[in-house]
Amino acid sequence: MDLTSYNDQGGQSSDLKPVQIGFTGGDEYRLLLEGAPRTVGMRCGRVVLKPGESAGEHTTGQYEEVLVILEGRGELWLKDFPSLAAEEGHLLYVPPEAIHDVKNTGKATLRYLYLVAPASKQQA
Repeated sequence: MDLTSYNDQGGQSSDLKPVQIGFTGGDEYRLLLEGAPRTVGMRCGRVVLKPGESAGEHTTGQYEEVLVILEGRGELWLKDFPSLAAEEGHLLYVPPEAIHDVKNTGKATLRYLYLVAPASKQQA
């Protein structure tokens, strides 16, 4: 696999190194991958929401986002799209520019990972 390309900080992606990051434990938001120079452009974090809490309405701009629901129950609200159930074992996709929010609608803590990457029509 040829990983030689340029990241958004001007470095070659062939300079990237594999990394292992634990994400269990704790009841707070935690940034896991912060983008360049550790990745070409991907960011990842863990979100923990108590019943009734929400992540807050936002957009990821030109980035795609995937949510991986680890535990709990909630709802992914998307402006101009139908809402999606956010339940344990589900993966949810948010297109670029979509204004959205995640709300814990359950009675227990909602935990999920988000992965955000630059949108590109080029296939992986």
